[in-house]
Amino acid sequence: MITLRPYQEEAINSIFKYWQKTANRGNPVVVMPVGSGKSPTMAGFIKRCYDKFGTRMSKVLVITHVKELIEQDYEAIVDFWPGAPLGVYSASLNKKQTDNRIVCCGVQSIAKPETYKKFGKVNCLVIDECHLVPAKEETTYRRLIAGLKEINPKLKVVGFTGTPFRLDCGWITENGIFDDIVYNMCTVETFDWLIRNNYMCDAIPRRPEFQIDVSNVKIRGGEYVEKELQAAVDTDAVTRQALNETIQLAKDRKHWLIFCTGVEHAKHVVEYLCKAGVNSTVISGDLDMTTRKERIDGFKSGRYRAVANVNVLSTGFNYPDIDCLVMLRPTQSVSLYIQACGRGIRYSPNKENCLILDFAGNVARLGCINDPLQPKKKSGKKRDDGEGTAPVKVCPKCNCYAPASAKFCPACNYEFPTETKLTAHASLDEIIKRKQKQETEKTVEVTHVKYAKIQTKNGVQVLVEYRSGIQTVAKDWINIESEKSFFATAAKEWIRIRSRDGYIPKNTQELLVMCLSGKMREPKAITVKTSGGYNRIVSYDFDGSTISGNATGHSRA
Repeated sequence: MITLRPYQEEAINSIFKYWQKTANRGNPVVVMPVGSGKSPTMAGFIKRCYDKFGTRMSKVLVITHVKELIEQDYEAIVDFWPGAPLGVYSASLNKKQTDNRIVCCGVQSIAKPETYKKFGKVNCLVIDECHLVPAKEETTYRRLIAGLKEINPKLKVVGFTGTPFRLDCGWITENGIFDDIVYNMCTVETFDWLIRNNYMCDAIPRRPEFQIDVSNVKIRGGEYVEKELQAAVDTDAVTRQALNETIQLAKDRKHWLIFCTGVEHAKHVVEYLCKAGVNSTVISGDLDMTTRKERIDGFKSGRYRAVANVNVLSTGFNYPDIDCLVMLRPTQSVSLYIQACGRGIRYSPNKENCLILDFAGNVARLGCINDPLQPKKKSGKKRDDGEGTAPVKVCPKCNCYAPASAKFCPACNYEFPTETKLTAHASLDEIIKRKQKQETEKTVEVTHVKYAKIQTKNGVQVLVEYRSGIQTVAKDWINIESEKSFFATAAKEWIRIRSRDGYIPKNTQELLVMCLSGKMREPKAITVKTSGGYNRIVSYDFDGSTISGNATGHSRA
């Protein structure tokens, strides 16, 4: 049985708090980054429903659009709740179970009235990848929801997603079935927190020298016309230039996942790589299940270093050791782009980060995965790549994306000349947006520490001032009573490191008393990182024992 992380528990709590606040009205959405543990959070929510409501909770359906996610959600529930009354209804998995109290379903498999009526009264419908639920009523998802509500007008619908907007560029709460986003872990701050605490891994974007030209490819329905896109991308010249550069840039990477425009394109990619000595294989939707499994297992075991993927491993594929993504498929879809990047940002102790080689221009076109721009839809027209985008520049030393205002490259710390001209693109800061500027570090002796209880917009906190002589060199804000688990957890870790007897206080006042009575260790020195006028503590020195600043409360110098 797995144990939920604090932020996963907080996400579950947010759903029930929302219903308490709205008198059990409304359909909430939980937004969590790809790779942060969305499926276990869903499992925890379902278990809480049965713990809370008991026999009144007769049926929960978990629905999604692909069998890979059905399997993933099923396994997450089993791992979290061994012995759960769980079944599966999916034609692609050859299972049609309706009597279980919890059923993981494929939306296409249960969409017809003669099928969904077999489940009887459904109390709660949990939708994985809920950004796929359209605003229009005459669609498969919406007809299914309407049909289930005819059976039970009090049906609750809860959505989980890593991309809170639809493929046609609309936010999922603007029109349609969902009312409010009740929990969002896809902000700039929370993304960074997840990475720093090893819940996800960092991504290193490289803008290769070669870029695929899609200026003559038309857009229809918010996406490139498939036939034209394949004609533009699947050429000998594009394959040769992109893969030669990939082989050079990814020579130290062990597991490459390549996104292609079609099956023939993928075959040409694999053919070229194999001739170059890189063991590779194709994974596409036209493979039988046995062959697909053999190839995926071969990729995971290292028999294949690279996989050329065609719309199969972009959603629901969970292999954390992927350390290189190769984008050969240009897209206008923010959802598809984020899902693709999500294959590489899952945390694994076997990798330091994930290299993203963006030959397709997706980073520049769509922006950061935790703060994306939504492209305009222009049916039947060419898209001006500079239109409606924000400026970025490319580091001449490492070819990584950097914000236009950056004085230093966030990847290699290269100092940009002040006269650098800007290129119009969408990305504001590489592929994961952060507030990164110039970075310098210095270690400062701490002569004494001051403590005070203060009221801030985030609640009552303990302010800790580190002084060197008469100068305050840095501060910590310790928010042990925060409703946000990542602040409260960081505060408790800050206390655990310093508490002389191991005791963790229950509230802010008790913490202040401990600090003022000498029951907390105080650092002899701190190391402060300065980045574009913003300073933060990166480490504390307790009599020769150095503690990372990541394991603290909110710090600032």
